[in-house]
Amino acid sequence: MTKIKDLPKHKRPREKLFEKGAVGYFVFANADKNLPKFDGKLQFKLSILDHKGDDSWVEPAILKIKKVLDSDSIPSAGEDCEHCEYRKLIKNKE
Repeated sequence: MTKIKDLPKHKRPREKLFEKGAVGYFVFANADKNLPKFDGKLQFKLSILDHKGDDSWVEPAILKIKKVLDSDSIPSAGEDCEHCEYRKLIKNKE
């Protein structure tokens, strides 16, 4: 199985489009609710929040998902899986 890091740089999806950095930014625009009157327009307060992220888990997770999808067997249910618990309840009622 070919890993993304083993592909030539021009074929790596993320690096083809842009350089990645560890810091991302969220921009929030919240309407100001404390104004005395509306006058047919909204005024917004803008906020920017920086966030240092780590995406090192993404490629291994995608490869793990692919392995499960390519498998002929169904993986066992996890103890904390809310969807698995739902299926158990439905199966008992069918």
